[in-house]
Amino acid sequence: MKPTSAPSRLGLIINRKVGNAVKRHLLSRRAREVFKKILVTNPNGFDIVVKFSTKFNNPSFQEIDSELNRAIKNLLERKLVED
Repeated sequence: MKPTSAPSRLGLIINRKVGNAVKRHLLSRRAREVFKKILVTNPNGFDIVVKFSTKFNNPSFQEIDSELNRAIKNLLERKLVED
C-alpha cells in the first residue's frame, strides 16, 4: 500500500495456479467490490496491490473482505499509511 495524492487504485495479481479463468475473474470481482467498500470508509488516495496465492483457496466474499480490511488496519496501526 502506497499513499498518493491521486485517486485510489487497486492492482490484482492472480496466478493461473489459483484456478481457471472463471475462478480468477470471480476473485477479481470480489476483490474490486471489497475495495469499493474500503474507499467509502477511507477515501484517501492510495495504491494497493493484492496477490492471491494458491494457499488462499476458494475464498468467500467475507473472507476477502476480512483479510483486506485486516491488512489495511495493520498498515494504519504501523503508521506506514497516513489516515
